[in-house]
Amino acid sequence: MRGPSELDDEPGASDTLKLPSVPDGWRTVLLDLPRPSRQKLDGANVKGGASKHYRPLSLNQILGMHVAEVLADNAQVWLWATYIHLHDAFHCLETWRLKYKTTLTG
Repeated sequence: MRGPSELDDEPGASDTLKLPSVPDGWRTVLLDLPRPSRQKLDGANVKGGASKHYRPLSLNQILGMHVAEVLADNAQVWLWATYIHLHDAFHCLETWRLKYKTTLTG
């Protein structure tokens, strides 16, 4: 099983991404981590859905986003992650100093 740091050395990993802000901060935010797929099918890489819609980012790029700075006090953050990226998702919450409350599955 690959660890969360194995995809961190991608080009541009040190780039800081500017997040959009609003006066008094965002009260509710839905985040979808744009991670490359780590899935394999019959030994071939499976191209995940994220890369069809936007450029995937390394974990370091995602961790470098200053999420807490654009949030309102007591904001709700909904963090969508696939099972294979769950460890990365919790690492993001910790780095961004956000408190985990619950898991919603369907």
